[in-house]
Amino acid sequence: LVGLYGMMDTYFLGHGAGTFTVVGPEIYLSSNIADILGLQGWYLTNMVNTLQTSPLAIFPVIFFEYGIFGMVFVGYIFACVLRSNQPAKYVVAALLFMTWAQSFPAAYPLFWLVLGLHRNKFFSWP
Repeated sequence: LVGLYGMMDTYFLGHGAGTFTVVGPEIYLSSNIADILGLQGWYLTNMVNTLQTSPLAIFPVIFFEYGIFGMVFVGYIFACVLRSNQPAKYVVAALLFMTWAQSFPAAYPLFWLVLGLHRNKFFSWP
């Protein structure tokens, strides 16, 4: 929600590269996101600190920092993978979603290698 509210706050232009950990906590507080989500306990008191140190997912950061251009970038990456002729394209798309939606690093660096292979027109799957 911080990423989406931040993107809407700038009329879908984004706040700029590297601003999520600085401006994100301000958006979180000014938009009352804790109340919207019904956060309690640890999350209620420590979410601002968490947002100041690291984002919780990559998609919101891209949308927050780059706005509509970030949305186009994410769409382009997914389209490249899904248009590929490689048999593992759905696995790569799932890894892309897992790593970017949840900042789940289990797919690193294999994910970037496979994504690069999908963009290489000279690569053929055995």
